Amino acid sequence: LTFDSPIECWKCNIEGDTSDVNATSSQGEANFEVLGDQNSFTFIADPPIPSDWNVVLNPEYPSFPDIYEINTLGACVSHYWEEGADQSVAINWDKNLTMPIDMSDYVVTSAKISVVANGSVETYSDDPPNYSEGIDTANDNCEFFSTGDYARFYVKISDLEKNKEYEIAYYQTYNLGQDSDPEIAYMNDTQLISVPEESLIIFLTSVLNSDNNNFTITIGMRIWCEDNFPQDSDRWNLLIIKS
Repeated sequence: LTFDSPIECWKCNIEGDTSDVNATSSQGEANFEVLGDQNSFTFIADPPIPSDWNVVLNPEYPSFPDIYEINTLGACVSHYWEEGADQSVAINWDKNLTMPIDMSDYVVTSAKISVVANGSVETYSDDPPNYSEGIDTANDNCEFFSTGDYARFYVKISDLEKNKEYEIAYYQTYNLGQDSDPEIAYMNDTQLISVPEESLIIFLTSVLNSDNNNFTITIGMRIWCEDNFPQDSDRWNLLIIKS
């Protein structure tokens, strides 16, 4: 707006939270400023602390692996499959996070996620009829093959009611368990693949729209044991979400 100078006869009347806006006049103009501040929130679990996390069933894969726990190594899973119903298993751990401020008056402008996982498996699958407990991958000598055996590590965020849920990072093995050229029995520390920052900001904003202070973070693992032989078995020694 442009006014004839001087404009002292114009007065600013602010209602509500007076710390959010400011009004001044200069050079024949009325200036309105929106005042704000910046805050940051960091969540670190290196490794996750057992008492902070709750075991939750994955509704899409409602069978638990043989062993699942959080210890000094991190969130750990071990599983052995031998032609049983536990061919596809999963485990989730949930933790509710509380923001230090009411986010209804703030906009998320920056966000990032960093997650590290590792693991070890049995590799070698002998020729029939002597089958071992090896994990089968694309380069192995399998009688039947479609996807092979794999583990998927993932991180999700959601509102407390789980009405909105978004996967924000993942890693799915593809050659862990390869028999030879080279043999791959171990997955060293590996960064999960995160969604782009723009997507992460959108997802965070969405869950915080349901509750201005609280949301849930989920870490989890899913194991798929493909039936590659008539007498197949798969041994996942140890899978870990480390931090």
